[in-house]
Amino acid sequence: MAQRGAERGCSIVLTGSGGDEWLTVGPYFAADLMKGLDVGAFVEHIRTLQRSYNVPAALQLRAALWTFGAKPLIGSMLTGVAPRWWNRLRVRRLAANTPSWLAPDRSLRKAIDERIEASLAVANPPHGFYWREQMGALGNTMISMDHEEHYELGQRTGVHLRHPYWDVDLVELLMLTPPALRNAQGKAKGLVRQAMATRFPALGFERQKKVGATSFFQSLVMSEGPELWQAAGGARTLGEMGIVDPKALNAAVEKLLAGAEPRRLYQVWEVLRLERWVRAQRQ
Repeated sequence: MAQRGAERGCSIVLTGSGGDEWLTVGPYFAADLMKGLDVGAFVEHIRTLQRSYNVPAALQLRAALWTFGAKPLIGSMLTGVAPRWWNRLRVRRLAANTPSWLAPDRSLRKAIDERIEASLAVANPPHGFYWREQMGALGNTMISMDHEEHYELGQRTGVHLRHPYWDVDLVELLMLTPPALRNAQGKAKGLVRQAMATRFPALGFERQKKVGATSFFQSLVMSEGPELWQAAGGARTLGEMGIVDPKALNAAVEKLLAGAEPRRLYQVWEVLRLERWVRAQRQ
């Protein structure tokens, strides 16, 4: 889209980056509502999710009650009772999720494991889980990567990408905006829905639900991944550096591209991207 805009004489592109972080109410708000025994607000939180996202109602209810509700509250309680044991358990669980093909060298794997504890979210946040999630968005590595990609895209296309929702003053204001106002009219991003609907009346922003791209991304990796992986010759440079075990990685990628674990397909893209980056730095 940026390239097409540049071809038509566009010099600035306004993105919606930051909308999910600052206009929506994070899912961990459910834990705060459960802790405060605010049944009415919790029910309205569920209804807002159902109005705003194309996710089965049963899954939304389960996520709110357990994943983003009771589960973090139990973790908070365990932190108060046995903090060292609970932290060690959290670290072990995350370490167990590290792919077997990553960091075959023991010293490198140890260095990765040692960073896990420092990356853990505060289990008993003094200002609540909702605020913890808000603060986490400010320093999230994925968001930093996203900004770097936007900058590189702008450099390549010759356009300036601007992100209004990341304006410092606006972010400060939105962080202090109560969840009820963010969910104006009972829908996520309610603060801007009517303005967008007025500006683009034919697009139905006032009733549109969040459009997920996960399945589309997975289909792209499944269809184009094998050819890209073969063309790249695998992750041979990362293998030479000892970052991955090429043999184990190739076997894992083969299974992923065969549809074994759709949720982990992103690993294929991440490895290809990092392999390309490392090769470029070596030139």
